[in-house]
Amino acid sequence: LADTWTRSMILAILSLLLLLAFAAAQPSYVDGVTVLTSEDFKKGIDAGEYDVIIDVRSESEWDDGHIEGATLALNLASYPSDEVETASPADFAGCETCTIVVYCRSGARASVAIQNLFAAGFNGTVYNGQGINQWGSAGYSLVNNDSVVPPCTLNEVGQCAATVPPPTPVPSPIVSESMAPSAPSTSSMAPSAPSTSSMAPSAAPEEVKVTTLEPEAFNNGIDNGEFDVIIDVRSQGEWDAGHIEGATFALKLAMYGDPTRATASPSDFMGCETCTLVVYCQSGGRASAALDNLIAAGFNGTLYNGQGISQWTSAGYPLVTTDSVVPPCTKSESGTCVAPMTSEPTTMAPSNNVTTGDSSDDSASSIHSWSIAVLVGVLSVLVV
Repeated sequence: LADTWTRSMILAILSLLLLLAFAAAQPSYVDGVTVLTSEDFKKGIDAGEYDVIIDVRSESEWDDGHIEGATLALNLASYPSDEVETASPADFAGCETCTIVVYCRSGARASVAIQNLFAAGFNGTVYNGQGINQWGSAGYSLVNNDSVVPPCTLNEVGQCAATVPPPTPVPSPIVSESMAPSAPSTSSMAPSAPSTSSMAPSAAPEEVKVTTLEPEAFNNGIDNGEFDVIIDVRSQGEWDAGHIEGATFALKLAMYGDPTRATASPSDFMGCETCTLVVYCQSGGRASAALDNLIAAGFNGTLYNGQGISQWTSAGYPLVTTDSVVPPCTKSESGTCVAPMTSEPTTMAPSNNVTTGDSSDDSASSIHSWSIAVLVGVLSVLVV
């Protein structure tokens, strides 16, 4: 009897450990929105992964200290309200498809504010950064500088700019008395004249043209074999979660040149300098920065900004978790491009053209999977 009781207790404890291990492996979500730990929030800031960081607290809370680079969206969780002054989702017009992180004091108001953004048509990558409580507990500091004007509020919708260094903080119109949204720019950021093609080019440095593709044009180009290389410039975790079929993973290419980061390099694509390349990220901002790096390295072929996974999936196109592809042009002399590509691209696992950073995440995942496997094995023995 004692042996049976002991065996039952061990089984119960191991079952609980298995459940906890499984739960720990799952990302945290609230209302379908990814909730960032303070550590992940800080890493994203350092990596330039957010187009907008929104603080939705009151003005007095903001004045007591806020996260560097944030924009104050006064009481956005209370929008619309006749009782308190609030910011509006319209204050962020132009950022609808961008990467946004929202925070408050503990995460609750951030969650409500995010739902207000969704209701207003925002469909980019949106994170709940929780709040100042968690941020301070993790040992990160607060600042007392001015609210930042998000660059995407000055652009055409969809022209996000993650990985571009933040502008010098200036008083934001979002905390002004009128709470009126910023007026669209009529300078060089103004949209170009409409084109009969979804591939209308926009000017890029050194007279190299970069064309922004809508998802439909991107997909058609893949189907027609129009691209020599499809480059994904996101992080390892984003790649692993799903990417476009036929893509080559170029780890954080938008951040190339930062000595503190493990990144891919334009030289990884040596041989493809005059070829047809399409670059994408999550929403288009990092793709733009990566294209600038390629152009600066002498790439002068036909270059496309494929925007990002946000637009791709919104258009109903699938993602895959296959290996990164070795571009055929990297195996040839410069200028020997091969589009249209063969229907069965050569794959690699992994490519020498890809800098393998963020390995700690993969190691943790492997250890976690091993631990679960051991627990399952022990449970199976005990049951028998």
